[in-house]
Amino acid sequence: MKHTFTFLFLLFSIQLIAQNKLTFIKIERTPCYGKCPSYSVELKPDGKLIYNGRANVKMLGTFDGQISKEKAARIFKDYEKNNFLKLQNKYIVLATDLPSLIVEVVQNKTSKKILRADAGPSYLRQLGADMDELVQIVQWKGREGSEIVDDPMNPDMLSDIETVYEFIPPLYPGGEKAMHDFIHSNLSYPNIARVNKIEGNVVCKFIIDKNGKPKNIEVVKGIGYSCDDEAQRIISNMPKWTPAYLNGKIVNAYQTITIPFKLK
Repeated sequence: MKHTFTFLFLLFSIQLIAQNKLTFIKIERTPCYGKCPSYSVELKPDGKLIYNGRANVKMLGTFDGQISKEKAARIFKDYEKNNFLKLQNKYIVLATDLPSLIVEVVQNKTSKKILRADAGPSYLRQLGADMDELVQIVQWKGREGSEIVDDPMNPDMLSDIETVYEFIPPLYPGGEKAMHDFIHSNLSYPNIARVNKIEGNVVCKFIIDKNGKPKNIEVVKGIGYSCDDEAQRIISNMPKWTPAYLNGKIVNAYQTITIPFKLK
C-alpha cells in the first residue's frame, strides 16, 4: 500500500510538472526618460537565442546566439514549477518614467505576456536577470543591418544605470496564501447578492502607502449587488502590508487583487 501511494504521488508530481511545460521564454527591457538599455532576448528549448537591441546598448539590431540544449533545458526546468498563466497580465507601479520588464512565455501551448513583470512575483525578476546574464556570456552573430556600437552611453552613466531601478512590490503579511485566507474568513456575502444568486469576481486597485495601509480603493471590475462595497470593506480592514521599496526607499505603490464571490 505504501509503495502504491509513493508511486501515485510521483506520478501526480510528474503530471503537474508536465502541465506547466514551457516552450518559449522572452524578456524585454523597455526604455525610460534617461539612457536606460532597451532590448529583448528570447530563448527556445533547442538553445537558440534571438537578441534585439533598440537603444542605449552595444549591440543594435537583431543578433543570433546559441547555448547548449542541456543548459536551455535547465533554464526551462527551473521555471516550469511556476504557473505563469495564472499571473496578472499587467502589474502596476506608481512611477511611470522608469524602465520596466516585460516577460512573455508559452506554457502548455498557451501564450502569456506580462507587462511590468518587475512589479510581479520575485521569480519574474530572477528570470529577467538570468536572461540578462545570457546576453553577456553568449557569442552573438549579427544579422543584416545590425551593428556594434563602441560607446552606446556615456561611461559615467553606467554605474547609475545599473542601480537606477530596483523595485520591490508590497507584500501582504504571511504572503499570498495568508491574504486569500483573510479574504475567505472575513467575506460576508451580501444578502441581496445571495437572494439573486449573484456570483463573480470583483477586481480592486488600491495604494499601499508608506505605512503599509491600503488607501484609495477603487473597483476596477465589479458585479454590483453590494459585492463591490464588500470587497472594498475587506481591503480596508486588511492588516498592514510590508510597503514597497524603490531603490532602497519606501514608496507608495499600486496593488491589484481579485476577490471572488461564489455561493456554496
